[in-house]
Amino acid sequence: MDIMNKEIYKDTGSGLFPDDQIVIDSTGYAVADYSDESGLFGLRESYVYSQHNNCLSPDNVLVTSGVKESLLLIALYSQGKRNLIGIPEIAWPGYAKVFGGLGYELTFYKHDCITSITEATKSCSMVVLNNPHNPTGVTLNKHDIETISEKARSNNCLLVIDECLLHYSLGSSERTFLDNDNTHTLVVDSISKWGGMPGLRVGFINAHTTLIRDLVNVKSDFINPVSSIAQIVASRNMSKMSNWALKEKETSQSIINLMGRLVEKEDYEVIGTLTQYMWIKSNKAKADDFLTFNGHTFEIINGQHFGANKRYARFNYRQCARVLNGH
Repeated sequence: MDIMNKEIYKDTGSGLFPDDQIVIDSTGYAVADYSDESGLFGLRESYVYSQHNNCLSPDNVLVTSGVKESLLLIALYSQGKRNLIGIPEIAWPGYAKVFGGLGYELTFYKHDCITSITEATKSCSMVVLNNPHNPTGVTLNKHDIETISEKARSNNCLLVIDECLLHYSLGSSERTFLDNDNTHTLVVDSISKWGGMPGLRVGFINAHTTLIRDLVNVKSDFINPVSSIAQIVASRNMSKMSNWALKEKETSQSIINLMGRLVEKEDYEVIGTLTQYMWIKSNKAKADDFLTFNGHTFEIINGQHFGANKRYARFNYRQCARVLNGH
């Protein structure tokens, strides 16, 4: 797949959005008519609730298929400004794939040097603010982030901040990028960090409403709505699986029905991922208990969701493949 004669890596080039039209609706164009059963509004509401932030609303949140897809969407949006993106000198290798696939050149800043970061905003179309490897390590303080954000604004550079770094620097309640007319700063997050569940293919972009809507309107042959069963799972069933207020019976039945469709398509990796969404609202379930759906056994383990004790089902997707194949 080519964009502007630039190669797109296939592993980062499918399913940018869970569902194009649903995401457009979820940005606030049709909130009044929105149905939790048909889209992502419930997931966006849940995410806002988890942030404990009065200034954050669902209109400030865009759901993608993962952090890589979030970064790629932002990079597509910034194309045509400058052909350079700034990342930490010790960086996650995925940056090179995501941005290199679009034909961007990379420049590397010293992650703990404010001057190095602000200098990068002068020549880059976007700068990704993160720490090497684990962003819970060295953090920037509030003044540092505000300084970098202001420099990015004055230099017409997008500033993309890892949510985990922002959380450890400022706390969940601080979202200065939403204030006033800040349409150049974005925060990217993933459900693996948000819910403590690694490997789940859901990403979040927090930004000013105007910027969120601009991102949704990015047009490219790269965006393939509902490109796989995984995207159907994300777009049409996520709100049910993420909404802790649903009754256990309704949640269980929706999962059973969906798993049946997945088994038919032999998409066992998605099935394994899906089980990690299965929040079970039951005070009776105890750690290390087992729950049975349609004759298949799932382990119930202790979990945390928005600060409240909940249970969810978990098992490895390879185990799932064996079980559902009768092996």
